[in-house]
Amino acid sequence: MREVYNYTPPQDIRYDFFVIDGKKMSKSKGNGVTADQITDILPVELIRYLLAKNPRKEVDFNIRGITIANLFDDYDRAMKAYVGELDFPDLGRAYEIVQNPGFETGYRMRFSKVALAIQMPRIDIHKEAETEKGSKLTEDETRNLNERIKYAEKWINQYAPADFVFKIAETMPDITITKIQKYFLKQLLISFSAEKNWTGEKLHSQIHEIKKNTDI
Repeated sequence: MREVYNYTPPQDIRYDFFVIDGKKMSKSKGNGVTADQITDILPVELIRYLLAKNPRKEVDFNIRGITIANLFDDYDRAMKAYVGELDFPDLGRAYEIVQNPGFETGYRMRFSKVALAIQMPRIDIHKEAETEKGSKLTEDETRNLNERIKYAEKWINQYAPADFVFKIAETMPDITITKIQKYFLKQLLISFSAEKNWTGEKLHSQIHEIKKNTDI
């Protein structure tokens, strides 16, 4: 182009295809995802990040299943790399270039945890976030959490795998429990009452410890 037309050629922008589980999309086979679906389920910064983190590699993106939650996790890792908490400069740079001017970093509740918490009617997710952070959320952190709630609701209702979706019953079911089950619940109550500042990880470990000791 320079030699024939004496004109500077446009910047070469490399790209590849979107694929689903390693296979090309096929509308006729019902194996595909539309741009409208992607923009509806992901905030714009994550769409940019999806494309920018490795622009020379095909994007394997299955909108169903755990893909969305994993992408949010990867995006949060990129933020940590940007602020220096992870030694991964390329990932941090990918995070930086997809942001709007004046962006802020800070506390981010994990997307999968948001998705689980919004299904629990007695959980105040904003208080849970402040407890996890250890201080009051900033305005930007609150905005980010509310945004994640919105997208988590869409994910749960449309694309999440079955083991992420549940509903807590409003009334107790009519069931009979065994003696060993009653003993397990009693030990759990004793342990739970003895501690005030439970974390999810600590409670999870304690439940398994009681389970092991009671042979339930």
